[in-house]
Amino acid sequence: MCKLSPRQFDVVVLKAIGKYDTNHIAWYMGLTPSTVTHHWRKAQERLAPIYRRATRPIHRRDAT
Repeated sequence: MCKLSPRQFDVVVLKAIGKYDTNHIAWYMGLTPSTVTHHWRKAQERLAPIYRRATRPIHRRDAT
């Protein structure tokens, strides 16, 4: 999450954890809904490679 801008971080926390909708986040942060959507999309783009690495299956060699 440290790769996100402060606004992206706030949007992710409010949307993903707080379960607030875009209009509520826009009102709360003093932004337009389209700006909130922009920050959400950019945050997803930044976090996607990290998420993919974290959820990749681990292939272990046989111990024989």
